[in-house]
Amino acid sequence: MFDNTEISHDHIRFLSVSPARIRLLSCLDEAPRCPCDLTSVLSLSRRGIQRNLSELVERGWAKKTEGEYHLTTRGTFITRQYSDFLTTLDIIDEYEPFFTHLPDYAHIPSPQWLHDAEIVTATADHPYAPLNEYVNCLHTHTGSIETVRSTLPVLSRFYTDLHRELSERGVDTEILLDQGITDVYRNENPESLENMLSLDTLTLYEHDENIDFGLTLTDRRGFMGAYDSHGQLRASIKCTNPEFLDWAMELYQRYRHASREIELTETVSVRDES
Repeated sequence: MFDNTEISHDHIRFLSVSPARIRLLSCLDEAPRCPCDLTSVLSLSRRGIQRNLSELVERGWAKKTEGEYHLTTRGTFITRQYSDFLTTLDIIDEYEPFFTHLPDYAHIPSPQWLHDAEIVTATADHPYAPLNEYVNCLHTHTGSIETVRSTLPVLSRFYTDLHRELSERGVDTEILLDQGITDVYRNENPESLENMLSLDTLTLYEHDENIDFGLTLTDRRGFMGAYDSHGQLRASIKCTNPEFLDWAMELYQRYRHASREIELTETVSVRDES
């Protein structure tokens, strides 16, 4: 006797060995049809159509009523879930550079949220393409941005100049950095931290542990960056899906609540001691 797992695997095998079956199910999901209509729409043989219809009926996925076949509730559910599964696989393949360089599963957004997202990847010819796209996009939409919430695994001139400019334009800005980065700036370039902390609309926070991903949330958009072990931005996405934005804000808040605000007096005292 089959257990539930074996039955599920049998269903998957049944669907995966023949793309024509997926097309047939999708066609029936649109509307009930007779075999002759299916033969014409799918450009398959009448014999093949009839054989697959019989198998769908046997599995309880379809019924025949007055000469037309229609999906059962079970068949509709399986058809749509399997279609979503195939779409998810396509997105995972397309966004492979992004998923590969994120730290772990807890930092990976659901592929289903990224259906309409835009991805930019670094290449040998254009190693800074993701960074340039991120900076250009924020510059382009500066006039419509009121808040920015960011986690930055690196602090380069590109980031500091951009966020300083946004803050100077009145954008309410929060930036989370890990302690390794802030220690470097305290010791080697405290003036840079002072300049950022002196801005009324910008707040810096320090996280005790490494931050291995980039995340920027504005009023309407979310950006997420995947970095390699050398701190190079390998891929970034821009997404406006509400579910992604909710997930990303929860992720940001989790890091934010485990961080502390950096005070201007800290950098001043470090500079005076040196």
